[in-house]
Amino acid sequence: MAKEYAYDYRYSTAAELSSYPYADQQQQQVLPKIKKKTAAKPKIRINQMLSVMLIAAIFIVVFRYTVINEMNYNNTKLANQLTAVTAETDMAKISLDKTTDLKYVESVAKNQLGMDFPQSYQVVNVTLSYPDKAVRAAEEAPGFFTTIRNFFSSVLEYLY
Repeated sequence: MAKEYAYDYRYSTAAELSSYPYADQQQQQVLPKIKKKTAAKPKIRINQMLSVMLIAAIFIVVFRYTVINEMNYNNTKLANQLTAVTAETDMAKISLDKTTDLKYVESVAKNQLGMDFPQSYQVVNVTLSYPDKAVRAAEEAPGFFTTIRNFFSSVLEYLY
Protein backbone atom coordinates (compact mmCIF):
# COMPACT_ATOMS: atom_id res chain seq x y z
CA MET A 1 0.00 0.00 0.00
CA ALA A 2 1.34 3.35 -0.92
CA LYS A 3 1.67 6.00 1.64
CA GLU A 4 0.39 9.37 0.79
CA TYR A 5 2.14 12.36 2.20
CA ALA A 6 0.59 15.70 2.71
CA TYR A 7 2.35 18.33 0.71
CA ASP A 8 2.00 21.98 1.47
CA TYR A 9 1.68 23.77 -1.82
CA ARG A 10 2.22 27.16 -0.29
CA TYR A 11 5.97 26.67 -0.18
CA SER A 12 6.34 25.40 -3.76
CA THR A 13 7.75 27.25 -6.72
CA ALA A 14 5.68 28.06 -9.79
CA ALA A 15 7.36 25.25 -11.80
CA GLU A 16 6.51 22.68 -9.15
CA LEU A 17 2.94 23.85 -8.92
CA SER A 18 2.37 23.51 -12.67
CA SER A 19 3.09 19.76 -12.48
CA TYR A 20 0.38 19.13 -9.89
CA PRO A 21 -3.28 18.89 -10.57
CA TYR A 22 -5.26 21.84 -9.37
CA ALA A 23 -2.12 23.90 -9.58
CA ASP A 24 -3.93 27.02 -10.63
CA GLN A 25 -6.20 26.89 -7.60
CA GLN A 26 -3.29 26.27 -5.27
CA GLN A 27 -1.29 29.08 -6.82
CA GLN A 28 -4.12 31.49 -6.29
CA GLN A 29 -4.27 30.48 -2.67
CA VAL A 30 -0.53 30.66 -2.26
CA LEU A 31 -0.05 34.04 -3.75
CA PRO A 32 -2.52 36.36 -2.05
CA LYS A 33 -1.98 40.01 -2.55
CA ILE A 34 0.14 41.34 0.26
CA LYS A 35 -0.35 44.91 1.13
CA LYS A 36 2.94 46.52 1.91
CA LYS A 37 3.08 48.73 4.92
CA THR A 38 4.31 52.12 4.08
CA ALA A 39 7.56 53.13 5.70
CA ALA A 40 6.26 56.62 6.35
CA LYS A 41 4.86 55.77 9.77
CA PRO A 42 8.25 54.99 11.36
CA LYS A 43 9.65 58.17 9.79
CA ILE A 44 6.76 60.16 11.19
CA ARG A 45 7.32 58.66 14.63
CA ILE A 46 11.03 59.40 14.44
CA ASN A 47 10.29 62.98 13.41
CA GLN A 48 7.78 63.30 16.25
CA MET A 49 10.29 61.95 18.76
CA LEU A 50 12.99 64.29 17.47
CA SER A 51 10.59 67.22 17.69
CA VAL A 52 9.65 66.35 21.27
CA MET A 53 13.32 65.96 22.21
CA LEU A 54 14.17 69.30 20.58
CA ILE A 55 11.35 71.09 22.41
CA ALA A 56 12.43 69.47 25.70
CA ALA A 57 16.03 70.57 25.14
CA ILE A 58 14.93 74.13 24.36
CA PHE A 59 12.74 74.14 27.48
CA ILE A 60 15.64 72.94 29.62
CA VAL A 61 17.99 75.60 28.22
CA VAL A 62 15.45 78.38 28.75
CA PHE A 63 14.66 77.15 32.26
CA ARG A 64 18.36 77.04 33.22
CA TYR A 65 18.87 80.52 31.75
CA THR A 66 15.99 81.78 33.87
CA VAL A 67 17.43 80.19 37.02
CA ILE A 68 20.87 81.67 36.30
CA ASN A 69 19.36 85.14 35.73
CA GLU A 70 17.43 84.91 38.99
CA MET A 71 20.60 83.94 40.88
CA ASN A 72 22.52 86.81 39.29
CA TYR A 73 19.74 89.23 40.25
CA ASN A 74 19.81 87.96 43.86
CA ASN A 75 23.61 88.27 43.95
CA THR A 76 23.45 91.83 42.66
CA LYS A 77 20.77 92.73 45.18
CA LEU A 78 22.80 91.22 48.04
CA ALA A 79 25.94 93.02 46.85
CA ASN A 80 24.05 96.33 46.92
CA GLN A 81 22.77 95.58 50.43
CA LEU A 82 26.31 94.71 51.52
CA THR A 83 27.60 98.00 50.12
CA ALA A 84 24.88 99.93 51.97
CA VAL A 85 25.57 98.13 55.27
CA THR A 86 29.32 98.66 54.86
CA ALA A 87 28.78 102.38 54.31
CA GLU A 88 26.52 102.53 57.37
CA THR A 89 29.15 100.67 59.43
CA ASP A 90 31.84 103.09 58.31
CA MET A 91 29.65 106.05 59.31
CA ALA A 92 29.03 104.44 62.73
CA LYS A 93 32.78 103.92 63.21
CA ILE A 94 33.47 107.56 62.35
CA SER A 95 30.77 108.67 64.77
CA LEU A 96 32.16 106.37 67.48
CA ASP A 97 35.69 107.65 66.95
CA LYS A 98 34.43 111.21 67.22
CA THR A 99 32.51 110.58 70.44
CA THR A 100 35.36 108.70 72.15
CA ASP A 101 37.92 111.40 71.38
CA LEU A 102 38.88 112.92 74.75
CA LYS A 103 39.10 116.46 73.41
CA TYR A 104 35.57 116.18 72.00
CA VAL A 105 34.27 114.78 75.30
CA GLU A 106 35.92 117.62 77.22
CA SER A 107 34.48 120.29 74.91
CA VAL A 108 30.94 118.79 75.17
CA ALA A 109 31.25 118.56 78.98
CA LYS A 110 32.36 122.19 79.28
CA ASN A 111 30.19 123.82 76.60
CA GLN A 112 26.93 121.85 76.57
CA LEU A 113 26.78 120.43 80.11
CA GLY A 114 28.55 123.24 81.94
CA MET A 115 30.96 120.87 83.67
CA ASP A 116 34.48 121.66 84.86
CA PHE A 117 37.33 119.72 86.42
CA PRO A 118 36.71 118.83 90.09
CA GLN A 119 38.24 120.99 92.79
CA SER A 120 40.32 119.50 95.61
CA TYR A 121 37.44 119.71 98.08
CA GLN A 122 35.21 117.73 95.68
CA VAL A 123 37.50 114.69 95.54
CA VAL A 124 36.75 111.90 98.03
CA ASN A 125 39.11 108.96 98.53
CA VAL A 126 37.55 105.65 99.49
CA THR A 127 39.45 102.77 101.10
CA LEU A 128 37.99 99.29 101.19
CA SER A 129 38.39 97.13 104.25
CA TYR A 130 37.96 93.91 102.23
CA PRO A 131 40.30 92.95 99.40
CA ASP A 132 39.00 92.44 95.87
CA LYS A 133 37.38 89.15 95.05
CA ALA A 134 40.17 88.17 92.64
CA VAL A 135 42.82 88.63 95.30
CA ARG A 136 40.75 86.78 97.87
CA ALA A 137 40.14 83.82 95.53
CA ALA A 138 43.88 83.52 94.91
CA GLU A 139 44.60 83.44 98.65
CA GLU A 140 42.18 80.57 99.35
CA ALA A 141 43.44 77.00 99.09
CA PRO A 142 41.93 75.21 96.08
CA GLY A 143 39.61 72.29 96.71
CA PHE A 144 39.69 68.82 95.14
CA PHE A 145 37.31 69.66 92.26
CA THR A 146 39.06 72.94 91.59
CA THR A 147 42.39 71.09 91.28
CA ILE A 148 40.90 68.61 88.80
CA ARG A 149 39.28 71.41 86.78
CA ASN A 150 42.58 73.30 86.67
CA PHE A 151 44.41 70.15 85.53
CA PHE A 152 42.01 69.51 82.64
CA SER A 153 41.97 73.15 81.63
CA SER A 154 45.79 73.17 81.49
CA VAL A 155 45.70 69.98 79.35
CA LEU A 156 43.21 71.60 76.97
CA GLU A 157 45.34 74.73 76.76
CA TYR A 158 48.35 72.57 75.91
CA LEU A 159 46.44 70.70 73.19
CA TYR A 160 45.03 73.80 71.58
